[in-house]
Amino acid sequence: MSQPANLSPAAFQRLSKLLSCSTAPFREQHVIREVEAQLSSAKIPWFVDEHGNRVVGVGSAREYRTLLKQRNKEPVRVFIAHMDHPGFHGVTWLSARRLAVRW
Repeated sequence: MSQPANLSPAAFQRLSKLLSCSTAPFREQHVIREVEAQLSSAKIPWFVDEHGNRVVGVGSAREYRTLLKQRNKEPVRVFIAHMDHPGFHGVTWLSARRLAVRW
């Protein structure tokens, strides 16, 4: 993979490490470990909520609830990412053992 011109070398390295992690449904632990390592290395606060989601930008559920209650000109932004699949969808079964997919 070649580095896009608009991406710094450090950002490209972080992205490359993340994208090189193997993943599959219910087997996202490699991606999770890499995300957690990168957040911790960058000293970005995060925590795991009661559903197993990584909440980034605050270090605890209490901090998160406090943030949500504050009035501010800037909204709280939420980003959601699936970490447990390689990004394809099963389209139709071609046979008992073959599935057509869309990437």
